[in-house]
Amino acid sequence: MLKRIGNFLIAILVFVVAVVTVLVFQTVVINICVFAGLGPKESTPITLVAGHVGLILVFGLWYAFGLKKFRHARKSMKKVATPGNLGGLLLLSLGLSFFMSFGLPLVNPIIPEEIIERYIEMMEIAQLGESVFTNFAGCFLAPIGEELIFRGVMLYFLLKVIKGLKRKKVLFWVVNLVQAVAFGALHGNMYQGMYATLLGLLIGFMAYKSDTILVPILIHMIYNILQIVLMEPIEAVLPENMVIYALIVVVGFAVMIAGMCIVKFPKEEDEQEKMAA
Repeated sequence: MLKRIGNFLIAILVFVVAVVTVLVFQTVVINICVFAGLGPKESTPITLVAGHVGLILVFGLWYAFGLKKFRHARKSMKKVATPGNLGGLLLLSLGLSFFMSFGLPLVNPIIPEEIIERYIEMMEIAQLGESVFTNFAGCFLAPIGEELIFRGVMLYFLLKVIKGLKRKKVLFWVVNLVQAVAFGALHGNMYQGMYATLLGLLIGFMAYKSDTILVPILIHMIYNILQIVLMEPIEAVLPENMVIYALIVVVGFAVMIAGMCIVKFPKEEDEQEKMAA
């Protein structure tokens, strides 16, 4: 019991370390930018990059040397990285992008206006879609760092909490929710945290099923790239019609599920081989 409590506390510590890491790295870079005479518009994207680089360094080292999981991740990825699986992951990410992008406007009327305004303000400050630094951080650095934190280190300790217990499949969704909520909280605003939590639940499930950190990194990376490259241009030209949005959400959900069904996970293959033997 004490070991389970200890593992849970370490999982919570992971979140604290992540927050402190971002604050430390960003504070250092902000001071450097001020010294160099850069204004908020020039320094904000650089500061965002610094925070993500810090997360990759700290949690990459923790994952590689503290958990010794990199070799295992590469071994598992060899089983996952087949043409069919990669196509399924691409399809999953595409469906997820449409589902999230056009599902949010459907629930906006029930969300307090100040929460949405705060989110828009933060996106404008971050210059998402405008700054090369911000786009690079969002598309490549954030997926690596955030997955190492939540679906790598944190989920590792949370799974140790439920190891050996009955009803493990049900308990998995409890600990999966914990890491997903923490993932949403790290984004720093309620609106983004809401959809990040949903995203974290799905990616957490895929991380657990695939048994490699590389799958959630790939899904997260494709999703973020699609948000900037594909979703924003589509939203700009598509008429603001809730019926059309609802249809897109349904199609997006169907495509996402189809992608998940295409992917064959190592654990599933192992179980099939055991049954055949």
